[in-house]
Amino acid sequence: MFDPVEAGEQLPEGFRKVFARDQIAPVYEPTFTSADDVDWPLDSLVLGVAGIETAKAYPIAHLSKREMVIDVLEGTPILVSWCPLCATAMVHRRELNGTTLVFGNQGDLWGNAMTWWDHDTGSVWSQPIGEAILGPRKGAQLELLPSTLTTWQAWLSAHPQTLALDVSAWYSSFHLEEMAIVVDFGQEAVAYEISDLQEVGVVNDIVAGVEIAVAIDPKDAALWAVFSRRLDGSIAELELTSEGLVDSVSGTVFDSFLGVGRSGPLARQVLNKLPGYTSFSEDFLTFFPDGRIWSTESE
Repeated sequence: MFDPVEAGEQLPEGFRKVFARDQIAPVYEPTFTSADDVDWPLDSLVLGVAGIETAKAYPIAHLSKREMVIDVLEGTPILVSWCPLCATAMVHRRELNGTTLVFGNQGDLWGNAMTWWDHDTGSVWSQPIGEAILGPRKGAQLELLPSTLTTWQAWLSAHPQTLALDVSAWYSSFHLEEMAIVVDFGQEAVAYEISDLQEVGVVNDIVAGVEIAVAIDPKDAALWAVFSRRLDGSIAELELTSEGLVDSVSGTVFDSFLGVGRSGPLARQVLNKLPGYTSFSEDFLTFFPDGRIWSTESE
């Protein structure tokens, strides 16, 4: 299979050859079981993704060994990936112009983050930006899907019927409080350090013209989400209270983790979840040198 690195293509600055392709082998044919059939520690981290009716959980302890899972969620081909070096936990749609792609682990690093290779052209992709950086598909980009790096307990509570990757799991040394939540809409990328977020509970912001809210439980960093603030033609202004996320415009109360309306004029509506992913703060500006880091001091 063609490898643009071995072929001598001009490598981007900061690109490093580390392992052979698939030396860290992805999970190409994952199998799942019910949540009742696994004994994962409740405080262990999982990467969770949910469709309309199906939710799946992938334990970080196992992903730290395998890094990638080639999967399908409700008919949508997905790529689940975790880079232990920069704590980027992501789920991408692995379709491009109607073609379903299969990815492997390139084994190289760019900006301290993992890279992939696609099986049909051999192009090399950067995980944090979801973009091909070498090879025939250079410049192509995958769609990032909403997902959550959280604890098994939090995910199980929100999605009691979740499917679990059929593997063992254990407590890992990664801590959400040491990470940031990254929102990247192409034209602009912003990082919200979780320690700062916990001071305020929710941040109402605009990223690349999109009105968003990044919400987190001040007492539990595992309970976080990125939402759209567009509701029935209005823009919500959200604050976190003991009741949940309260829209000061309409008076509606929403679940702060799932975004479901609980009470008030817009109780039947749902705050749409938007893609956001974790990263160590020090790596964010490597991926996005023109990115913005939100802080409590900028309020």
